[in-house]
Amino acid sequence: MEAQALQRQHWLMDNLIEARKAAGLSIEEVAEACGWSPEVVSKFEDYNRPTWDPRLSMARRYALAVGVLIEHKIYVPIERNENIT
Repeated sequence: MEAQALQRQHWLMDNLIEARKAAGLSIEEVAEACGWSPEVVSKFEDYNRPTWDPRLSMARRYALAVGVLIEHKIYVPIERNENIT
């Protein structure tokens, strides 16, 4: 389960970074929009660091700065759903 969660985090970060680049925004511009230093943005984007574990609020702020939204879905997996009566 941890590997799947990590894979989803990487997918999210890949898409956020791609959105920044597609918008033509520099790290400095995102930092200014977020109220962060460029170093914080660089560390946020460096998701392969062993200690990387940003808060959801950081991801939301970054997303807004690059012009995208993060949506959340919660669902019960089928195998769990069958056990619920």
